[in-house]
Amino acid sequence: MTDVELARSSLLALIYRASGIIFWIVAGIITARALSVADRGVYSSAVVIIAATGGVGANFAASAGYFISNQKRPVGEVLINGLVLSFAIGVALLAGSLAVAALLGGDMRAIAIIVGIGLVPEVARNAIAGVFLAVNSIGRWSAASYGPALLGAMTLAIWVVGLGHRDAAGALAAWVAGQYLGFMLALWLTRGWWGETFRRRPSRSFMRRLAVFGSFTGLVAFVSLVSSRAGQIMVAALDSREGAGIFASSLALADGVAFVATAVTVASYGKVAALGRAESARLTARAVRNTLLLSAIAGIVLVLIAPIPIRILYGARYAAAVGPLRILALGAIISAPRGLFVNYFTVQLGRPQAVLVFSIVAATLNLTIGVILIPAMGYGGAAWAATFAYVVSMALIVVYFLANAPVRSHELWRVDAQDLRAYLAFARHLLGGRVLSTRRASADTD
Repeated sequence: MTDVELARSSLLALIYRASGIIFWIVAGIITARALSVADRGVYSSAVVIIAATGGVGANFAASAGYFISNQKRPVGEVLINGLVLSFAIGVALLAGSLAVAALLGGDMRAIAIIVGIGLVPEVARNAIAGVFLAVNSIGRWSAASYGPALLGAMTLAIWVVGLGHRDAAGALAAWVAGQYLGFMLALWLTRGWWGETFRRRPSRSFMRRLAVFGSFTGLVAFVSLVSSRAGQIMVAALDSREGAGIFASSLALADGVAFVATAVTVASYGKVAALGRAESARLTARAVRNTLLLSAIAGIVLVLIAPIPIRILYGARYAAAVGPLRILALGAIISAPRGLFVNYFTVQLGRPQAVLVFSIVAATLNLTIGVILIPAMGYGGAAWAATFAYVVSMALIVVYFLANAPVRSHELWRVDAQDLRAYLAFARHLLGGRVLSTRRASADTD
């Protein structure tokens, strides 16, 4: 993959990512404006639980990337076995949620039931999205990943705003309905493989291989999301529901710092798996230094203008989110390239267990420091805990990468002449209108 090809794929992924963020922002605006701050705290915490627990489907996503791109297994074989596994796990999670709901009372019982119902499509959709990423179909991966946010925003607008169900349970039910529509969209996008997929019988031995490899990556996805969203859950438990709603708003905007890094992670995923060890390491290092630069620029700008997006998007009730947003933005700059390292460790080295260790370290630090700081500092303490965890875990990740990749430390941060030439070449392609219109771009990123 040349620098221009990587930049072209990254630009397309960036456009898709921008659309996804817009959909999430719209959903956030609807709930911030329609719900009380306390109800939004409950709603956003429940969405985090769905995303974190449903992220177990990411184990099959990573398995798909490894077995299709690296081990060259047929798409249909991976897809049918991944779907069977994901549905079985989704149903088990639903049963667990119903058991938890039986122990609760009031509105939290309804919330627990809706969370369980929302886990089934979340797990299965993640499994499907992994197949798209494995074959470098960025367009379909983006539709499967971000389409549910659009559909969720639409169901929220209809049910909460249009029909007036302005409570946490009603908003969550509307969001979950959008996730089922998103799953059906993802399944429809696999129709080109239906013949190959449904002719195959699920294989217990291959499902076992998927599960063994994916057990680490699934735990990584779960622990990573819990770590990044632990502050919100802890604020709800140790401070207040209102505080959780405010912290959720700052967290959502801080995630935008990794906007470019996420796009490059998606664009380079298949190549990191398919290239030789040395070339894959160099591609990763090049992507890290360039995304780190762009993320630093985005983070600094966000720190400076923090009150403006808070006021415009969420309103005056969320003005207190400015402080934690600035703290979280600093941590987000440091952790922005994390996904690029994770790609290398997982689909190139085949060592998801290493990523799991780093994720557990980050989650443990976040939870431990959060328990200490939140009772005294509220959501500000949660922001500091998350930022400290980001910095420490990224330091460990960098050390491990340098020990297992044939690159030097300066290649992770020093922009060189090759990068500058690539910027110029890409600018010429962009100005010449050849980035989004060429047949090659279409073939790479359909």
